[in-house]
Amino acid sequence: MALSIPPRHVVDPGALTPAEAEFVRTLQSEARDLREAAARLGISLKSAQRRSGVICQKLGAANWREAIALWRGQAA
Repeated sequence: MALSIPPRHVVDPGALTPAEAEFVRTLQSEARDLREAAARLGISLKSAQRRSGVICQKLGAANWREAIALWRGQAA
């Protein structure tokens, strides 16, 4: 019996909270990395790493760069 594996890059429009969406927008447009995004949003680097992990999990992304690419597809 074959396993049915859902496509990895299907993004649920309601998957991210407003704060998570703001984090992704900041990474996408204003920051070069997690450290800079954390500074711009006034959160710790550890918090940014945690938030990034949650976002990647929700979007099915391997890392935050892939999450941004998926988010661009969703936001378009």
